[in-house]
Amino acid sequence: MALTLWRYLVRREPLRYEPTLWGMVFPLGMYMTGTLQLSRALDLAFLAAVPAVFIHLTLLAWGLTFLGLLGRNGATLLLLLLLLRTNRRA
Repeated sequence: MALTLWRYLVRREPLRYEPTLWGMVFPLGMYMTGTLQLSRALDLAFLAAVPAVFIHLTLLAWGLTFLGLLGRNGATLLLLLLLLRTNRRA
């Protein structure tokens, strides 16, 4: 994960989809969810502001990573769907 950030931020290599990106996206969602539940359990209104803002960053990161996955594997998925569809007709 650190190597991935290094390449994108420091060496300025173009951003491409890699499965390791999910290793960065997953903790964002977990920290956001954990903070939300902690703020509810302890009834801390000031802590609830963190996930209220952070959810947008989390959804953006997840969405971009998912779009990268579709872009990289979209042609393969489309081919598989077409093959399944033609096999059902036969």
